[in-house]
Amino acid sequence: MTTLIAIISIVAAVLQIILFFKLWGMTNDVRELRRMNEQILQKKQIRTKKDGELEKTQTATHAHSNIKISKGDYVIIKSTGQRLQVEDINGDRIFCNTGKFSGYKYFSIDEIEKES
Repeated sequence: MTTLIAIISIVAAVLQIILFFKLWGMTNDVRELRRMNEQILQKKQIRTKKDGELEKTQTATHAHSNIKISKGDYVIIKSTGQRLQVEDINGDRIFCNTGKFSGYKYFSIDEIEKES
């Protein structure tokens, strides 16, 4: 009986070691994916300007009003009243960090208003 428990314990220990290294490898994969995603976002945002300067500005404009929102502006979510900073703009969608645990989210221009 003790032999059976010893064999099961050894198998469980080996499987835990294998799981540890698999998780470790997955964290490296996530870092690589994050790095690639940041590079793609940077390529989209950078526009060349005269004099060789780099400009990282984009604006979104609502079709029915004069709201102009740029990267770095603060906006208010109409439904919750939450104040967020604009991280990126993709067409008429505004990309904001909604909090540590909530992550990032896209909002349409109709869902937000620019902070005064």
